Amino acid sequence: MLNLLKFLLCVCVCVSMNADARAASCKPLPADQEVEFDFNEAPLRDIARWVSCVREMNLMFQTSEIGQQRVTWISSGPIKVRSLKKRFRAMLSSNGLRMEKNGAYYVIARRPPRTMDTPNHLSECFPFPIRTSRRMEVRECRTYRVIFVASG
Repeated sequence: MLNLLKFLLCVCVCVSMNADARAASCKPLPADQEVEFDFNEAPLRDIARWVSCVREMNLMFQTSEIGQQRVTWISSGPIKVRSLKKRFRAMLSSNGLRMEKNGAYYVIARRPPRTMDTPNHLSECFPFPIRTSRRMEVRECRTYRVIFVASG
């Protein structure tokens, strides 16, 4: 009889834990709703899970070590849900990571190191030229160097 009571107690506890897990499941939020967050030295995996849930984005990590990386991400006040993707991308960038779309998923990977030895190409420049004369135009580039291009 005592074993039966232990078994029933165990079943009740397991059922209540499953109900709590379902109640705390992911719920997307409307784009206009404001949220605040405070992730202090949290695993990136937990932050990505929250962003994925709130914004309904499919996120994956290129390697499991990236998901275990600890980061701090704190909002200074309430922010709209629609801006979370942009802010999440900026937080990743500040931690040496990048997020790229690959089909239905966004893949979080390490950002390749930037070198100043890489020459500028016109594809690295902003699309709008600043005309300085009839024969020359100036394009501003990401590395903050200026390239002079003869206009035809």
